[in-house]
Amino acid sequence: MMKKRAYEILLIFLFLTAGSVGAVQNSSLPNIELADTNGSVITTDKLRQGTPWVLIILEANVVSSQVMLDSFKKTSYSGENAVVVVVGDLRASGQFVKRLSVFLPNARWLTGSGGSVIGGFKLAGTPTVLGIDQNQQVLWQYSGLSNPPEVLTKRIRTWISTPAR
Repeated sequence: MMKKRAYEILLIFLFLTAGSVGAVQNSSLPNIELADTNGSVITTDKLRQGTPWVLIILEANVVSSQVMLDSFKKTSYSGENAVVVVVGDLRASGQFVKRLSVFLPNARWLTGSGGSVIGGFKLAGTPTVLGIDQNQQVLWQYSGLSNPPEVLTKRIRTWISTPAR
């Protein structure tokens, strides 16, 4: 009986955390203040890249953030053309970056206030990955965890290899 209940709870958890992907109506990247690993303030308008890139938004004290990073490691994605923003209180987000940035060593790691980041991007929650073009337009969004993890990694790799328009 105990095993059956644990199994039911696991199925509910997987259902609730399954990722969802959606197109975004070419919304512009909102201008939000973030901090780099040295504590210097940077705004999202300074994140412009010449090619499509992804913005990965994680929450410092949420297990699903660690699970997403584990899935990237398992699928050999190391953060090419990615910026990772960790939200949470200053101490927790700083510790998260120090401990876990090795999972995406090629990404740029930043921290930010949960309210300004989640509210600014109008997110329902984290983890979330945003596909952003070279003109700072958010063209797609993936929220939650990918099951299997390869689905999200493949989407990211396809997106970042898309030629700039």
